[in-house]
Amino acid sequence: MTDYMDTAEYMDLNKVLLLDRYKNFTILDEPVVFCEWQKDNNIDLVQLHSLQDCGGDIIGFCGIFEWKNNELKPLDGDSYSKYTEVYGYSWFFRDDKKCLDILVKAW
Repeated sequence: MTDYMDTAEYMDLNKVLLLDRYKNFTILDEPVVFCEWQKDNNIDLVQLHSLQDCGGDIIGFCGIFEWKNNELKPLDGDSYSKYTEVYGYSWFFRDDKKCLDILVKAW
């Protein structure tokens, strides 16, 4: 059985930066594993954005979690892997909370 994520088509990262919503994201030279990249860094809110191509756009927002003490806690009832590969990111603050948007292919 083929996993849906294995057959999905993803937008080129350079094209993602042309989309207004993602123009201020930092694109990484190589993907990094989330839990290694953010080890020992507490983040109040991490929002995942799927790079899956959706006819000239990307699917975008697809989940949300908290990262505290090197543990991932879903905030929307879904499940996520702390081993998710991150392709790009953007930091922001909301109500004095440190937040991070990440670009991913699978979660």
